[in-house]
Amino acid sequence: MRRKFIMGTLALALPIGVVAALATPGYAASKPPPFSGAATGSVSCALPKLQVSFSPPLTTAYTGPATVTVKGSLLDCTTHGSNVTIKKGKVLGTFTSSGGCIGLASGTESPVKLTIEWKGKTTANGKATIANSTVTVNGAGPAFKGQDVGFELPNPNDPGGSVGGSFAGSVMNESYAYSTTTISQSGADCTPTSKTTAKGTKTKPAKGLKKLKVTSGTITLP
Repeated sequence: MRRKFIMGTLALALPIGVVAALATPGYAASKPPPFSGAATGSVSCALPKLQVSFSPPLTTAYTGPATVTVKGSLLDCTTHGSNVTIKKGKVLGTFTSSGGCIGLASGTESPVKLTIEWKGKTTANGKATIANSTVTVNGAGPAFKGQDVGFELPNPNDPGGSVGGSFAGSVMNESYAYSTTTISQSGADCTPTSKTTAKGTKTKPAKGLKKLKVTSGTITLP
């Protein structure tokens, strides 16, 4: 009777022992090592979601300098030869344009400076704290997608620039950002309107181009 009791106890204890063995660190799946630092290689994001603001608003009458502010996100990003994969980038930057609406349409060679904060993982799907990219390119040129107005970076008349931090190197590719504002819409914002009546002609000042909403294009670093 005692022997049967001992054998039954061992039979019950065996599964518990197996479970305990599987729960030990030696059997646990190891996590990919984390990474902190600058991303290597290059990155291309095909879905910019940016707002480009002008201060003061641009018109055909005003030809002085205007501060252009860029902020928003970069999505649908693919890395090449890198130690990380990118989920999204947060963009903030400025440059100066002069000549009002006509100057914007002609492009600027004033340096465009952008800071991009990245979120992503290592290529092994581990946790990654990715250093910012600091981007400086030689100006911006006008670009068009059908009737939609946009920008080409750097200005093709003065190509070049550099990237520090993540995806560092000399700028070798052109980037494009297209807004949802058409040529005719921007022209209407930039230009004064006149109305002629029996009493004469009245001119209403231009509304001014205050901002552009960018929803398409391709941003490539470096």
